[in-house]
Amino acid sequence: MAQLADTKLRQQKLPAWQPILTASTVIPTVFGIGIVFLPIGVALLLKLVFIVVKESITDYTSCSAPTHESCEFLIKLDSDFQGDVYFYYALDNYFQNHR
Repeated sequence: MAQLADTKLRQQKLPAWQPILTASTVIPTVFGIGIVFLPIGVALLLKLVFIVVKESITDYTSCSAPTHESCEFLIKLDSDFQGDVYFYYALDNYFQNHR
């Protein structure tokens, strides 16, 4: 099998740019990045203020389903919602691989 030539690229000895980190270069860079991301953070914070979260906890241990395989619950909302409604759920003491 033929040997590959030892080039600067293969040996990773190519010249590279290495920045010199001094206070006069780092501080303006940090402030510049902060100025760029500050309006983004304010916009996200203002968007977060208008999110309405409502939580309901339902105990499902006394479910009386005839087949004991599935259970149905009726969820009533106290008021009408404007916009999208997202439904999330969590199960306690449930392990997927438990038999």
